[in-house]
Amino acid sequence: MAGLDPDELLVPPALREHDPTVRCAVAAPSSAQRVMCGTCGAGPPAPTGQPSGLRSRPARVHRALLLVLALLAVPVALVLTAGPAHACSCAPRTFPEQVASADAVLTGTATSREDPAGSGDAVSSASSIRWGFAVDTVHRGDLAARVTVVAAMSGASCGIAFTPGVRYVVVGMRDPVGDVETGLCTGTAPVAALSPADLAALGPGRPVPPPAALPPAAPAPAAPVEGAGGRAVGPLGFLLLGGTVALTAGLALVAVRRRRASRRA
Repeated sequence: MAGLDPDELLVPPALREHDPTVRCAVAAPSSAQRVMCGTCGAGPPAPTGQPSGLRSRPARVHRALLLVLALLAVPVALVLTAGPAHACSCAPRTFPEQVASADAVLTGTATSREDPAGSGDAVSSASSIRWGFAVDTVHRGDLAARVTVVAAMSGASCGIAFTPGVRYVVVGMRDPVGDVETGLCTGTAPVAALSPADLAALGPGRPVPPPAALPPAAPAPAAPVEGAGGRAVGPLGFLLLGGTVALTAGLALVAVRRRRASRRA
């Protein structure tokens, strides 16, 4: 304890070690030396390697901020670089290969669209849309002049959308009820978008005559007229009614003539 200043004895060692103001006060006991050292805590820089809590705290805060920024950058980068979660992926095949693997291939014009029933959670990107087609040529399968083509409503589920009035080559598979299921990966495309080589791969096909026109509807029978009692009056009723009226009028005329004759006599 010999050789220590009395002021230094009153200061705990830990405080003398980490507080530059106290360290300056202990090292400069005289007033002049304390003024030169500074009264606001600013003192000579701590020797290299000497621990200083006040000087190392900003560095620790800086490192912590860098770590937080790095952790935040990881999910942002994943979001920016990630693709769609449910994108359609098609195996690479040529158009002739797609046609050869299908059991229903037709050329026809889209005529109607029927959206899936339901709403909200009941409808998803995989829900099917039913498209009406007027078929003019059949290349594979036994198809009628009118068919229903079924496709998913979203391209993310490999669905395909048709434009009514546009002519397409539809390549697909028959489902249990006879509809043609198709999509982006089957080779279905507008006729105008196919190359001459693709059209030649289809072959001439079998022309399908348009559906026969429906015969004219028979004229509806005349609605029967209800009589006074609420019953229907048919043709025979009209005949009886007319005869009754004529007979009544004849009898009335005979009675009038007899009265006139009796008055003259």
